[in-house]
Amino acid sequence: MKDVDIIVANNYAALKYFLGAVALIVVAFFILFFLFKAFSESEGINDFATLVTLIILILVAIYLIIKLISIPIFIIICKAVAAGGVFVGLFASATSNNS
Repeated sequence: MKDVDIIVANNYAALKYFLGAVALIVVAFFILFFLFKAFSESEGINDFATLVTLIILILVAIYLIIKLISIPIFIIICKAVAAGGVFVGLFASATSNNS
């Protein structure tokens, strides 16, 4: 129960920070996708250098977001998701056997 207490403390602050970090990472991956697509359209060394610099900055930002989210919170949320997945899997298995 300690893990659940940490997640629900301060009006689910840990969960809100985690979801915010996930949203930022998803946005960063979409930006990276479009930057990689822009590689084929780059003209000259200035465009290429700008694209490489932006990609490096976004990768550093993703690393920092993951690092600063606090690994213990990430582990706790992964445990909760895994436990929920096991519960749902067992429930689905039990209901499909009754049919």
